Amino acid sequence: MDVDNLGQLFRQGLNPDPEDREDNRATISRVITLSETMRLFFEGYVPRLCREFNQGNRSINRQTDILELIYAGGDDLCLVGGWSALPLIARQIRDAFSDWVNGGQLTLSAGIAIEHSKFPLYQLAARAGSALDEAKEGRAEKDAISFLQQSVAWDKFDRVEEWQERLVSAVEARRPLPRGFITRLSEIARLHQRDPQRGKWAWQLVYHLSQAEQRNRDQQPLIRELRENLIAVDGNPPELITWLATIARWATLLIRAGERDEETR
Repeated sequence: MDVDNLGQLFRQGLNPDPEDREDNRATISRVITLSETMRLFFEGYVPRLCREFNQGNRSINRQTDILELIYAGGDDLCLVGGWSALPLIARQIRDAFSDWVNGGQLTLSAGIAIEHSKFPLYQLAARAGSALDEAKEGRAEKDAISFLQQSVAWDKFDRVEEWQERLVSAVEARRPLPRGFITRLSEIARLHQRDPQRGKWAWQLVYHLSQAEQRNRDQQPLIRELRENLIAVDGNPPELITWLATIARWATLLIRAGERDEETR
């Protein structure tokens, strides 16, 4: 993770007024104050957030999610840990940073890479750096997270997580939604990513959801709501289809992880 557009901030200041050159000066005192603020957050507060996160996971015996802070200083950080913990702590850090700087004039972006636990750490760090670049790429405001090979603006990430949680809950319910339902969603999402303008993915999505609704009566309200959020109305594609690939893959990985946990008990 690192702060977005910090170099520009050092040069121009917060909310620069072109009519007031005196107010725009990057004075030594202002630069020192900003640098010290960044240092206190990354070197002081980020380690505290990670310790608190780890303590919470130890209390519920989730050792695989324990975080290891590799570096935090200046305006960036690098940490490793269980893949499912990383988007959660990234959002906590981002929200804490927003509170720290008192508003949205300074933002923080994140990039997450997922590999096997024996994968070389230096290569993993490089891939996380590439993911961070992807989070910022093509976005003037940046303020995003790249997770599961897709960039999502932070202000949309809660919605992505909400749908992931709802799909996982449906598959784990007493009268569950079949896992194949999410697998098929993932396949359709990939079709959309390859060619969002053509309609092949759209009619496959309509057919898949209508069949699932007929076969899974206990999950009909969820499926209907999902259809309303994924299928175009008046030719305007809903926003959620953009993140369906991340939602489906995130849900699938969590379901598999939960099954492995059950097998080891």
